[in-house]
Amino acid sequence: MFNYPIFHVNIITEIEDKKEFIDIRKEKAMAKFISCKTPGISYKEHETRKHGRQKDRYYTIRYQRNKKQVQEYLGWASAGWNEQRASELLAEIKRNIREGKHPQSLAEKREMAEKAKKEEEAQAVESEAERITLKEVFDKYIKVHKTETTEATWQNTERYYRNWIDEKLGKKKLIDITVDDIHSIIALALAKRTTRTADFIKAVFRQIFNFAINRDLYFKSNPAMKIKIKLEDNKRDRFLTQEEAKLLLNELKKHSINVHDQALLCIYTGMRPKQIFNLQWEHVLWDIDRILLLNTKNGKNYMIPMHPLVKEMLQKRYYSDKEGYIFKARDGEKVKWLSKTFARTVKALGLNDKVTNSLQKVVFYSGRHTYASWLVMNGNDLYTTQKLMGHEDIKMTQRYAHLAPGYLEKAVNSLESI
Repeated sequence: MFNYPIFHVNIITEIEDKKEFIDIRKEKAMAKFISCKTPGISYKEHETRKHGRQKDRYYTIRYQRNKKQVQEYLGWASAGWNEQRASELLAEIKRNIREGKHPQSLAEKREMAEKAKKEEEAQAVESEAERITLKEVFDKYIKVHKTETTEATWQNTERYYRNWIDEKLGKKKLIDITVDDIHSIIALALAKRTTRTADFIKAVFRQIFNFAINRDLYFKSNPAMKIKIKLEDNKRDRFLTQEEAKLLLNELKKHSINVHDQALLCIYTGMRPKQIFNLQWEHVLWDIDRILLLNTKNGKNYMIPMHPLVKEMLQKRYYSDKEGYIFKARDGEKVKWLSKTFARTVKALGLNDKVTNSLQKVVFYSGRHTYASWLVMNGNDLYTTQKLMGHEDIKMTQRYAHLAPGYLEKAVNSLESI
């Protein structure tokens, strides 16, 4: 029977469950270990558990290091330990101690193995980072992006990537993409589109590289962050006068009831085109004269009041079709695109004649600006207008502040006279 040593290294035992671990610790002081034929190796038999025909055996090794006796606990035969394996380990440790090499204990051997495993895994990650393409990273990113944002947002991201980025850089390795590569695409967007388009393309690049960095697929700084774009004010401010709106709606009714009704909704509710196309009868709350808008651009749901003209229009449509989407395509599914009838009617009426700035031309979205402008011009405060427009930030609504009646005059006249 061996006496337990004065000095112990960190003991790591291979056990099957917590109860067994507790039992082992309780029995260590009184456990009877049996010496094997190989010096320095012993074992203790389990009282009941079998491994094959024999009782399960728990193996230990003993050796000298720094003039101190060291005993390390290996594990059960049922976990793979036997006298031969213990002998090989003991011989390795003794040889390393003599030659000043490592590992010099079982604990150190396990630590070294764990470190080597982590280094191997890190090397595998670096290898993947060296060969992964931009498209492969984007495919990983968009799956996550879809779970973290609204449908409209991730669809925009996907569309910008497909239309501007994929063909030119999709097959290129991420690690080989330079600032100049990104800048060439942004420069093309600036030449063909607006600064907002270019800025969104930059944002897509930034998001892809940030995702890659967070997933250990890219180990350099984000190249998109090194590109500066001077943003210009490209907000559309054009809104319809009462006379223009009446003229447009009357003319649309002659050509398409659907487009007329969509335009009416836009002008008198401020709804975006996608919100109009997604609108279903279950979202029309007749009893309280409200329309429920779900999954809006900022990801929130809110209700807007029904203007009498809107309610009258919806009631007429309700008599003929009371289920599903309010505006249906020929296949019965929801409408996905705005009819060209609107643009043709605007052109025929001459609403954009002599207008050279594209941002000042009447488009379908002008109906939303018309709604906000009319609200402010009729004396509604910006907070109320913000809520009706579904703006997340009051800054979005402040662009209409100058339309308030006597806006500047009231500010000046509010000053007290000396």
